[in-house]
Amino acid sequence: MRWNFVLWGIFISIMSSGLITAQTITGRVYSNEQGTILPLPYANVFWKMEKTGTITDDNGIFNIKKPIKPDTLVVSFVGFKRVEMYIAPGVREIDSIILYPGNLLQEVEIREVIKGIEISHKHILLTQNIGKKELGKAACCNLSESFETNPLVESSFTDAISGMRQIELLGLSGKYSMLQIENVPFGRGLNQQMALSSIPGPWIESIQLTKGIGSVVNGYESMSGHINVELTKPESAPMLAINSYINNALRLEINALQSGLVNDFVSQHTLIHLNANPVAWDMNGDQFMDMPIGQQVNLQNKWKYSNERNFEGQAGIRFVNDKRSGGTMDVPFDPSPIHQPGWEYRAINKRWELFTKNAFIFDTETPSSVGYIISFHNHESSGTFGRRALDAQQWSLHQNLIYSYGSDGSDLTFKSGITFQLDKINGYITDTTSVIKPDGRVEISTGPFAEVTWKPTEEVAIVGGLRLDHSNLFGFFATPRLHLKYSPAEKTTLRAQIGTGRRTPVITLESSQALMSNRAVYITDQLQQEIALNTGFSLQQDFTVNYMPFSILADYQHTYFYNQLIPDFDKHALEYHAYFTRGSSSNQLLIQADYLPIKRLETRLAYKRQWVYTQFADQRIETPFISPERWFFNAAYATRGNWHFDLTINRYASVRIPQTAEKGPQFQKNDRSPNFWLVHGQVKYTFKNGDIYLGVENLLNLQQTDPIISFGDPSNPAFDATLIWGPIFGRMVYLGLNMSLIQ
Repeated sequence: MRWNFVLWGIFISIMSSGLITAQTITGRVYSNEQGTILPLPYANVFWKMEKTGTITDDNGIFNIKKPIKPDTLVVSFVGFKRVEMYIAPGVREIDSIILYPGNLLQEVEIREVIKGIEISHKHILLTQNIGKKELGKAACCNLSESFETNPLVESSFTDAISGMRQIELLGLSGKYSMLQIENVPFGRGLNQQMALSSIPGPWIESIQLTKGIGSVVNGYESMSGHINVELTKPESAPMLAINSYINNALRLEINALQSGLVNDFVSQHTLIHLNANPVAWDMNGDQFMDMPIGQQVNLQNKWKYSNERNFEGQAGIRFVNDKRSGGTMDVPFDPSPIHQPGWEYRAINKRWELFTKNAFIFDTETPSSVGYIISFHNHESSGTFGRRALDAQQWSLHQNLIYSYGSDGSDLTFKSGITFQLDKINGYITDTTSVIKPDGRVEISTGPFAEVTWKPTEEVAIVGGLRLDHSNLFGFFATPRLHLKYSPAEKTTLRAQIGTGRRTPVITLESSQALMSNRAVYITDQLQQEIALNTGFSLQQDFTVNYMPFSILADYQHTYFYNQLIPDFDKHALEYHAYFTRGSSSNQLLIQADYLPIKRLETRLAYKRQWVYTQFADQRIETPFISPERWFFNAAYATRGNWHFDLTINRYASVRIPQTAEKGPQFQKNDRSPNFWLVHGQVKYTFKNGDIYLGVENLLNLQQTDPIISFGDPSNPAFDATLIWGPIFGRMVYLGLNMSLIQ
């Protein structure tokens, strides 16, 4: 522990509150010819008074350094009306600037978001930017449902009772992906199960999804990916907006956004989310609720401030209270009797967080800045699973101090700093008579990092990073990472990366899925870190077919675990074992093509092949519930008017199911699921201040047969609701409304 405070003390004297950000403005320019809106490459973007400027890239994107004094931004292109717009204080991003044919001055038009999914050739890391347009193709009630139209990510339920969703990236559980909200850690520890459902979709401005290892600046925990969620911005959001949603299961949601400028230097917003599942449904007739009833309250208030010259920052608070109840329908539950027909599930999660991010930008010839991120949160989780219970608490403090030298356009940039992370976690699982396994720790990890970005030529870019952290539980460890990009032609990009990642699991929480059964739980190993090596190679190629844009992405990723916490449902069908082993691996090949065959029709076709194997204690076999093959198709069409149509088709290859031999002959399951299809669709009508949408999930009404083993006798040792490979509820129809009440 002494080493953590020594390392932190080296940097503490230069701390300044904040997030590192270059003093630049990012935006995107589009052309609108006869109602067809397309990105406009090579448009001129410059400041009217300073006369400094830049041009947009192939995707219409620009980055321009903000002037010291307020100025007017000018955008021009031959054959189009020039646009001039005054940049209000605090503006850092412009979603879209639209140019119209002609020669006259045209007042700027800014829309909420037009872009869908894009991977810029300028990015050294393989990073997708998922915008509002893509998120609007499906209901996207929360982050866990925001990847329905994205072939990179899988989303599924963890069991047949809790309604919890999980994502998979590179064939690995979502816990191996680092989740952040605006570069503040969010999906760690006890929050890893609830994090995805705790970020409402209408709050999301965009998502940056990086495959494989990310930057060392963000920490050492990313192994399969890095997900950063950008929420709506106080300075650019409507003053008052609402979103409402209802589906055929009578799930209700309402979101409210209030924002505004306090003065030229301060802005704020308040985000409110309420949802409720008031009605219990049993569509498959097994006397268990298909989805739990319950409600969630989710609040955020954030303030942004700056002096418009060399300082900017933000501070805020988040609060989530999620309650859900499931299990048998209309059957009172008493945990005392050994044999009784009821089985109850109850879960309560409460989380609050304080955060601040501030940056000081030095007024030097070469841009440089110092910033500081700090967040503090408390999470309490309690649950009842039949005759067993789980209780856990977590207090965490995160601090990240970063120094940045150089701008994005420089040939050489440098970042360095130090990270401090404190986690105090207590958790235990109990049955009616005893504690099965306590799980408590206080872990303090601190370490410096450095990252260099070097562009020796126009075609080559290299990012090399290294962390050296110390944990009071695991001692010193290093995290090296290397990213390479080579662009032999303007629209051809090759990328490669290699590096390590590690995380400290919360064993009780990550074993809670087993509590959705009557399996005996065995957790014998002492706490260890999970350690993995990730390597990847990708090719991104853009060209035209019949004068229309066509892009191909081919990507191969390999992840090898030197140490991994194994959830073993195979050793014995009436038991669950959790232990650490070496040798699990994941290999994934993805080929994706995006094409605009005609105006206003966007199509995406993808094929994904995965080889994911787990090293159990006595054998190395295919990881359960991971589909080895997926075909994906998405089409999005917009009329010249206000209608938008979206269709998504998925075909999944069969998944392996853990063996059920010891459950008895009457409860035997096949060792693999069938191949299956999932089809989703949506129709949206946009109007001046919003849109209304009608959609369907699981159009073919696929339902897993008998998802709960021994549902008629929940006291039977064979009772099991964890062997889930497909939908439980069936077809879901929904209706939603987005409206800006005050612009």
